[in-house]
Amino acid sequence: MVSSLVTKGIAAVCTIALLAGASGAAALAAGNGSSLKTAEDKLTKERIAVGYADQQGTRLLGLIAKTDNAKPYTQAICTPNEKLAIASAGYQQEDEQSNHRQNMWNFDHDEGALYQVKGKRKAEPNDSCILTSKDAWSGYSFPSYKAANAEKLSAAIVTRIEKVSHRKVIKHERIGTIGQNSAVALVEYDHSDGTALAAIALVTANTTVLYTLEGSAWDPDSSSIWRVDDGGQIRASHFRLITAAKSAKGYAIGLEWYGTESNAIFVLKQQGRQFAEVDGGSRYIAPV
Repeated sequence: MVSSLVTKGIAAVCTIALLAGASGAAALAAGNGSSLKTAEDKLTKERIAVGYADQQGTRLLGLIAKTDNAKPYTQAICTPNEKLAIASAGYQQEDEQSNHRQNMWNFDHDEGALYQVKGKRKAEPNDSCILTSKDAWSGYSFPSYKAANAEKLSAAIVTRIEKVSHRKVIKHERIGTIGQNSAVALVEYDHSDGTALAAIALVTANTTVLYTLEGSAWDPDSSSIWRVDDGGQIRASHFRLITAAKSAKGYAIGLEWYGTESNAIFVLKQQGRQFAEVDGGSRYIAPV
């Protein structure tokens, strides 16, 4: 694995389980998916790493161990679906001034693979980024994306999610919209059986794809069900979509999940009605 992710001092972020469901060939996405050429999917964990931007957005620090080869990463996505060209600037060692946080204020003292952003565009300060090799996104296109404001899903979409998951949805909020009308949303399932289950749902005109998030045993009085000190709540506002791409084989999305102490970043790829995790990492960010 090229991108061995540095996770200094991080408690377990959460337990994430894939929803049991159909496997096999993915249904084609809405729009012009059928016109895309079928090719070898090169979006693999060997071609992916995560990192974050400095205070100016001109440098990125990849959370990559020194023993790994940092040079293959030549592009990064920090703002949804906007690819930045990056160039390796060597490996940065942690120094004595480090507070062991992976944020822009500790950028010059943290350890990781250093990259310079090329061209006029910059990353947003402190943004989490997905770093990839040049060929990782071969065969993928990048539809437009618009973040939502936790709007509710339609009854028809909720019904589709319930049919795929075989569970009753009790809460639902839209994270954003891909293309014209494909929804990325967070749903929370009924927990009367004592379980805490939620899911990231992608709903297009032709298919529904889920990635299940499993919390601890359901306890309405618990202050940590999904993440440490989350107040027992999981909301769409806790998530940021970094990228959404589609190929003839299905969708791939990159998400950031905000937490009190750390942010989880993970890349998912469609396999039938499920999203499988390609790779991911975590940034230890607080307390500052």
